[in-house]
Amino acid sequence: MLKVRRSFLLGLNAACCLSVLPLTAYAASTDYWHTFYDQGQKQLLSKSYTAAEVSFRQALREVKRSARTEDELVLCTVALADLLQLENYKEESWSLYRKALKLLERRYGRESAKLLPVLITMGSVTEVEGEYKKAEVFYARAVTIAQAKVGASSMELATALHKLGHAQFHQGLHKEAEDHYRSALAILMGQNNLPSRDVALELLSDYLDLMHKYSGPSKILASKFEQELLKDEVQLLGRTRAVPQSAWQQAMQARVTASGDVQPAGSSPVLERISPPDTSLLTSNFETFTTAAQLLASLGPSEKVETSSSPSPSAAPGAGIDYYERMVAIDTKTLGPTHPSVARDLKGLAAIYVSQHRYAEARPLLERAVSIYQSVYSAEDLSIKHLKILLRLIGDSADTAGGASPLVADAAKIPLQAQTFEVAQRLNELAFMSYCQGKLADARAAYAWALASTDDATGSRSVFVAACLQDYLQVMRSSGKVEEANRMQALAKSILADALSAQLLQTYK
Repeated sequence: MLKVRRSFLLGLNAACCLSVLPLTAYAASTDYWHTFYDQGQKQLLSKSYTAAEVSFRQALREVKRSARTEDELVLCTVALADLLQLENYKEESWSLYRKALKLLERRYGRESAKLLPVLITMGSVTEVEGEYKKAEVFYARAVTIAQAKVGASSMELATALHKLGHAQFHQGLHKEAEDHYRSALAILMGQNNLPSRDVALELLSDYLDLMHKYSGPSKILASKFEQELLKDEVQLLGRTRAVPQSAWQQAMQARVTASGDVQPAGSSPVLERISPPDTSLLTSNFETFTTAAQLLASLGPSEKVETSSSPSPSAAPGAGIDYYERMVAIDTKTLGPTHPSVARDLKGLAAIYVSQHRYAEARPLLERAVSIYQSVYSAEDLSIKHLKILLRLIGDSADTAGGASPLVADAAKIPLQAQTFEVAQRLNELAFMSYCQGKLADARAAYAWALASTDDATGSRSVFVAACLQDYLQVMRSSGKVEEANRMQALAKSILADALSAQLLQTYK
């Protein structure tokens, strides 16, 4: 308990000192309070609590002696109060917090924004002691002041709402807590920048905790995004544009790689993604596949074309097209129009067109390749199955110029610190839980943020974006937004077609 209190209040102390009472200039050289204050801060960081207490007490004596401003007096008072709270001297600590609050009220008035950090600190201290109703009073006052003095879209209001919701949750006031979490999240996601990624993660964790413990009536549904976490191409987690790969991503990758017993509800084990494909794939369409991972797994182990002159998947598009067109012409002339090598060249050319979203040009090539394979091999041949899957997948896809889809590009704008896979995963979970509970407005808002976060963290054409879209479109259809849902499904199909085309370039009969 003491360890939790210390780490919790250390963070509060830092926040309070930085935001409440910033010092614009030190006192004159004859005033020594700031020297003791700085010394105490250094001792606090090194966990020399007894020495820090001595320094802060001396700083407080000196600042009183030099008749400095109320801001500086409160700064030293709160620093000593925080330290005493860490040392479990509750009575004296609380007395100092009350003095600091009264000083600010007397100097700036009871409704001043200057009071906010001290109110939040006092609420946090009482919450640590389990006095949630008392903490609620401080947080509610902070919310009122923030709304009136700082603004409806301010970080100060988001923090106060989050804290108020947390105190209410622990009192069993679930509806009130959920309302405040929802408001705090909307404010948070509307910021240009956040103090840190942890601000979003902590709020989402508390929100999800409430949703798990107080779920209300819900449907049992399967989230494709959650399944992707354990079953899909986990190396995509490394493609984080906003931040480096996180410890959570590395742990998830290690878990999927090393464990065969990790199994999300209603799905097969992780190792299913390397098992032989089912023969039923011959008649499957896009919706039959539970996840993108199963779709990619259907390709099975493949060989690479060992040809020195063949283009790599990363080669320039024009070079690849020219190469395969030449190979089609050469193999047709030398081997005949129905030789399997011709089909292999047609597959390579079609895969390039698919990667560029030029589906109208890819379809006849794939159909011709299927026809060749059917004339040579049995109907159960894997090459025939794979091509038919891809044809069905791109069958309803519209041709585009390539690049990021406007649907993803126009996704909700979120702070840079929220553009991480950890935030994306929690937003997806929150959105899906809201959908299961029939809270469509909440689910739509959360999925808009989740799509933006997933896009920024993994790239616009990642299978995780496709999985998010597959979940999102269910919400849109349930909300009566059929046109938007159809656009999302078309984009998800396009993304998965790209993933398949990359595999297709590496396979041949």
